[in-house]
Amino acid sequence: MSVTVEIRQKTIFRKPLTLEDVIRLSGLSYGTADENFRLIERETGNCTLLYDPETLARGMELSVNENAISLKLSLPTSKAEIRRFYEVVKLLCTTLKTKQFILEGQTKMLRDINTLIQNDMNASMGALEDLKQIFRPSCRQNLILFLIRSRGLRTGISC
Repeated sequence: MSVTVEIRQKTIFRKPLTLEDVIRLSGLSYGTADENFRLIERETGNCTLLYDPETLARGMELSVNENAISLKLSLPTSKAEIRRFYEVVKLLCTTLKTKQFILEGQTKMLRDINTLIQNDMNASMGALEDLKQIFRPSCRQNLILFLIRSRGLRTGISC
C-alpha cells in the first residue's frame, strides 16, 4: 500500500524545479537502488529515494518532470516518516506558490494535511495489526518488508 502525491509545476513565468532542486529544498538524504535493491547514497536515477537519516524507515520515492513533482510513501511506515512526507509536500507547494496537490487522483488542499497525516498513521497501524494476525509466531511463513536500516543503509525500493 502506498500514498502518491503529485504537485503540478506551473511554469508560465518561471523555470520548473529540477530533481536536484527538490532534493536540496527537502534537506533530506537521497539515493537510488542498484539491481539488488541496495541503496547507493547520493546518486539519483529513475527511482530516487529521499530519507531522513535521523529517523530511518522506508523512505519516499521522488520523481520530477517539467510538469509535476511526484512523491510516493510506502505504508506501513513510521509516524515520523509520515510527518516528514507531508512536510516536504507542504514545502514544495509553498515554494511553487500553490495551496493544492493531487493525492491518489483527488485534489487536496494544504489545510487537509493534518487529516491526511492522521489517516496515514491509522492505515499504517492497521496494516501492522493485520500483519500481526497473519504472521503469528506459530506460523512458518516468511515476510519481507523493504526498508532502510542504519549502518550500511539498505533499502528495497520497488519502482
